[in-house]
Amino acid sequence: LTMRDATIFSRLQATELLGQAWAKPKTKHRAPNILLLAAQFNEVAGWVTTSLLAFDRARTRARVLAKFVGVCSTL
Repeated sequence: LTMRDATIFSRLQATELLGQAWAKPKTKHRAPNILLLAAQFNEVAGWVTTSLLAFDRARTRARVLAKFVGVCSTL
C-alpha cells in the first residue's frame, strides 16, 4: 500500500494543489494525481469495510479490525 501511494505521491505537481482543482468538474483535469490518490484511498477504505462486514460476529470483526490496525501501525 505504501509503495502504491508513494508512486502516485511522487508524481504530484504543486500546481495540482492550487484552487482545489480536484473538486471542480471543469478543472479536475488539472489534478490527476490527487484524484488518483483519492480513488486509491476510497478503494482501500472499501476493502477494509467489506472485509469487516464479511463476518457476522462482533468478536471476529474486532479481530479483523485489530489486524488492520496492526498492519497500518507498522507502515
